[in-house]
Amino acid sequence: MSSISNGLIVLAVARVASVDTFGAAALLVTISAAALGVGRGAVGTPIMLAAGSGPAELRREAGFASTAMLVFGLAFSCVAVVASCLLGTPGLGAAFALAIPLAVVADVFRYALISASKPHLALTWDALWALGSGTLFVITLFWRHTLTAVTILFCWALLAGISALGLAMSYRQTPYFRGIASWWRTMYRSRLRYGIEGSLGQVNDLIVTSIATALIGTSAAAAIRGAALILTPFALLLGALPLVLIPEAVRGGASATELWSKLCRIGFVSSLSIVAIGSALWFLPARVGQLILGDSWDFARDVLPIISINYFAVTWGIVAMTHLRFQGKSGQLLAGTVAYCLTSSVLCTAMALMTRTAMGIAVGLTVSAVAVAIGLVLHVHLAHLARLRLEGRSRG
Repeated sequence: MSSISNGLIVLAVARVASVDTFGAAALLVTISAAALGVGRGAVGTPIMLAAGSGPAELRREAGFASTAMLVFGLAFSCVAVVASCLLGTPGLGAAFALAIPLAVVADVFRYALISASKPHLALTWDALWALGSGTLFVITLFWRHTLTAVTILFCWALLAGISALGLAMSYRQTPYFRGIASWWRTMYRSRLRYGIEGSLGQVNDLIVTSIATALIGTSAAAAIRGAALILTPFALLLGALPLVLIPEAVRGGASATELWSKLCRIGFVSSLSIVAIGSALWFLPARVGQLILGDSWDFARDVLPIISINYFAVTWGIVAMTHLRFQGKSGQLLAGTVAYCLTSSVLCTAMALMTRTAMGIAVGLTVSAVAVAIGLVLHVHLAHLARLRLEGRSRG
């Protein structure tokens, strides 16, 4: 529900904004997503892994994490303000500056509630957030010129604040200050690796969006982000995969072998569905596409089939990385993410320079995602086979 609310807000902005304004907003959305990625990695993963350590340890982790994320969110707010001023859209930057700290703190308590087997409380407040975002989208659907992009984003920030407060009250947790340095030192290497890994995917999106903007124009950024936005429902489900499976597996004492089998089944169904539906959306009538994305639809439609294949590969990358995350292998997680970021940045830059089209950037993204996903899945599956052989010998 939290991710749905974010997706609906971007759709609402796309409905009312010009192509150039939506391109600028896409860049700021990516900065916000990078902040959320860092938080979900650096503090979200340890919270999930603390699910089996008892309520006291989980509460301690959430208390320190909420303090750290509030400070961190404020730092990212400064980044959003600077970026928006450089883009000539200071109003957008002010809205994001308000929303980012609230969103990252809400994430902490969402992870804590789900890890504490209280997902219904997280669902309640996130559903309220999604309902508000959906209302804003409906307004733009029927009364397109009633709200501006800045107004929509300030309303979204207000909804984020309400959700964050509600989640904190539901978990009955206040931030911890005394002892925070000791808390950070306890697992700082793993936290840094998880945080960098969690953010690099979004930082990579930021780099690719910046490359598209700088070398081609904001229309290219609108095309890439718009096509990705069309596939948002799949992205939401994939992004929630670790949060759904890892705490439950930790509490239930599931083995790595059992989790890998479950993840593979999910991967097959999800990846094939993404390609089929993403390709079918290319045939949407222009008026329907414009109803969803406004003026950005014509640009996004051209790259939609290629972005669908990219999501196919990303699905399997997430499947492999969820398995590594469950095992606490932060170093391998980071190595896989760095490999993807490097290859996609290099390929997207090269394709942008050679083709000067959004299609070229989409192809660069897809080739890099396919290559890294193959490497990650092979690595995890070979380790899985080795475990099965070892278990067989032990039984023998």
